Amino acid sequence: STFGYDSSYWTNKKAYHVNGGQSGADHQETKLPTYWATPFTSLCLGMIMTVFQRRPNWIRVNYKARSLYSVIADNRYRRVSIGRNKWKSLIPGSSLQKYCNREGFNSKSTVTSLKAYDRVRIGILSNEGNHCKWPDSRLGFGGAGWNCGKKSDNLIFTGNKARCSADNGDKAIKTFGYILVQ
Repeated sequence: STFGYDSSYWTNKKAYHVNGGQSGADHQETKLPTYWATPFTSLCLGMIMTVFQRRPNWIRVNYKARSLYSVIADNRYRRVSIGRNKWKSLIPGSSLQKYCNREGFNSKSTVTSLKAYDRVRIGILSNEGNHCKWPDSRLGFGGAGWNCGKKSDNLIFTGNKARCSADNGDKAIKTFGYILVQ
């Protein structure tokens, strides 16, 4: 639960396990002072299913900001547009519902703050209805929500959770994630 959607690590300037950030792309969770102190023009996002993969799959998201903290900590939605297929390329066999496709930072329901509905700090939300009122699927980093599924779906903080008519079936895929700024 270190980096679930509701974790204070997304909204504060406290480092976490700094030594883990010095060992490269391993499986040590970390949050470095670069989170609030480094400007960037793009993100390199990686995910790995530790059981099935040897190396992470990576995507680039072009976005310019003063820091990750500056685009996440205030909980406001900020849009990016790379497309659902690019997000899905992070996880082999991933699945999303067909509509909504709300990509970006702090993606969540457009009408409710109920915690059952999916939300994600960096990623994409989808829904079976042609709106983003009650999203039931997500793929990304800092996720939460279990609507249209099992309560255990709320424990998929990084990865893919898809239910209710998703394009590749129901999924609950936990991954280890990497967020790098450039």
